[in-house]
Amino acid sequence: MPPTISVPKPSIIDPKISRITIDAPQKENKIVEAPTSSEFNTDLRDITAPERIVTEYRCKCWGPWKTHLLNIRHRKMKKHKLRKWRKKHLALIRKVTLRREIKKEKLFRAELLAKIREAENFDAEAYVNNIFRVIDSKPKELTKWERIERFRDLVRQHRANTNLVKPKFEDPVPEPPMKYKW
Repeated sequence: MPPTISVPKPSIIDPKISRITIDAPQKENKIVEAPTSSEFNTDLRDITAPERIVTEYRCKCWGPWKTHLLNIRHRKMKKHKLRKWRKKHLALIRKVTLRREIKKEKLFRAELLAKIREAENFDAEAYVNNIFRVIDSKPKELTKWERIERFRDLVRQHRANTNLVKPKFEDPVPEPPMKYKW
């Protein structure tokens, strides 16, 4: 039996038949021509295919799964539309990102120039003198006995400055109200 080659058949003829077979060339160098579309019966009226009844598509799902599938479909469509939009506006997106990058680069260079100017204006001698001045002006830490003496001095100074309200003993002390009268 000679070898055969499977060639896809145009789907216009009959979608149910997907492939046709053509005999492959033998060892002899014979040229086998592929069939042309004119050799096939292209008139769709001659095909005796059963009539298809178009019915309304209904989801086999019911209940909460139906809404879940709709949500998934909605997300997929949003993703698809976003990809389409990005493809359509690719030049605009690149332009905007380029502007953002340029703006960031300008800010970065301005910060670098400010640091360079600060470094050029830096005076090491003045910096060291400032540190020595801060160290010298720092108050000496007090010992425990010095703190106690300081607190006693403050008490002695402000001993008379009291805002105590002295009670007047001439006023009668009110009696508490009685709950029950006997």
